[in-house]
Amino acid sequence: MSAANTIETGGRGSVPSRIDRTLNLSILFAIFVQTAGVFMWAGAATARLDSLETQASDARGVNERLARIETQLVMTRQSLQRLESRIDRAAKEGGTQ
Repeated sequence: MSAANTIETGGRGSVPSRIDRTLNLSILFAIFVQTAGVFMWAGAATARLDSLETQASDARGVNERLARIETQLVMTRQSLQRLESRIDRAAKEGGTQ
């Protein structure tokens, strides 16, 4: 090996520069794989958020309909109570005669 193709290792001898290039390429490859993983994760997160937003917008219509039904139920209960009180009064008046 020539001196140009070796790296000094602080007294432990010399290491060929091929290892240095291999390490650099390995590190670059690892960074590339991790970056690709981040993009895949971000894409999946975006898809989940879109799905949740669609469900939330669908639920708004259901919530409004449910509120109207609850209001109608309250009004129906009030009408029923008025009818029951009229029937009770009529039964008392009819029973005393």
